[in-house]
Amino acid sequence: MRPLFRIVGLFMMLAALLLVVGCVDPPIDLRTRPAVQDETLVTGKPSLPPCWYEIISGETNTQDALNIVKRLSFVDPKSVVETTRDLYENTDNSILWFYSGTPDFGGRLSIHRDRVIWYRVSYPNNLRFGDIVAQVGEPDWVWVGREGGAGTEHIFQFIFEARGLMLESRLYGAGTAKDGKVLLSSDIEIADARYFQPQSLKDYLKNIVGATETQTDQMKEAYQPWPGFGVSIEMRKLY
Repeated sequence: MRPLFRIVGLFMMLAALLLVVGCVDPPIDLRTRPAVQDETLVTGKPSLPPCWYEIISGETNTQDALNIVKRLSFVDPKSVVETTRDLYENTDNSILWFYSGTPDFGGRLSIHRDRVIWYRVSYPNNLRFGDIVAQVGEPDWVWVGREGGAGTEHIFQFIFEARGLMLESRLYGAGTAKDGKVLLSSDIEIADARYFQPQSLKDYLKNIVGATETQTDQMKEAYQPWPGFGVSIEMRKLY
């Protein structure tokens, strides 16, 4: 009889285990829902642009930037790396990092002559544009345009000259625009921010984007002065 009791006991243990497993929530997919992300732009803490966690474009050197990024609570310190791969215009090297728990989202600091000249931060959970404006103020310029491929319907770019900040939002799918115009809503979700030294739109296009003088003039015409929320503006090509 003892072997029979052992078998029954084993089945009871397995049944209890399956019951417990069935009550456990599935693991969070950190590729799309990281445990923590940078929310400086909506909280105002510890600082607002043009400063980002003590990193200031044009002033902070490479080693200080590396040390700061590695200490950030939402950054995987093992992911922080200095590299010369895939450099942007006017940069000598870059510092790359990823959020803890995901290799798909993070940031890039671009270095020129041992100084951070601009950097970008991505937001897997997105940030509400109206919440950012409440902290940093209204942008100076806005551009809305299309980009082919991957189902992208249109892209927003918001430029804050005095803040040294560019915010970007990408909307996907059909039916997001009517008659070639798009509504400026506070609910627009920001997926990407780029920090740079405070400067005019034209200087940003030339110094950060890397446009030629001719391209700069053409691209500047595509941007429109910020008209406020609730206004529909036309989509334009950058060049």
